[in-house]
Amino acid sequence: MTNKEILQNVIRKAIKNGYKMFVYSFSIVVDTFLSIYHEKRELRNINEIIFDIEFLKAYFGEKTDTLKSGADPIWQYHAKKLSILTNYERIKYLESWL
Repeated sequence: MTNKEILQNVIRKAIKNGYKMFVYSFSIVVDTFLSIYHEKRELRNINEIIFDIEFLKAYFGEKTDTLKSGADPIWQYHAKKLSILTNYERIKYLESWL
């Protein structure tokens, strides 16, 4: 899958799980900044979305998994993992959770 296809699938999964940023449509522009346009025609950098708490909760869930993350909710565990990666490593990480 291309980075664009991965991001489309990642966002679709988050929407299916209740993420409300993209109610009607979105398109992804894969450039240096990995930009995303949504129905309001606002341009967002992928990191603004990936680190949005509501996105993280929708994508990874809100359950606390003591086996993997101690007392942190699972979305916080993944946010910490994502924070140390490059943009393209983040895409691959998110892909692994599709």
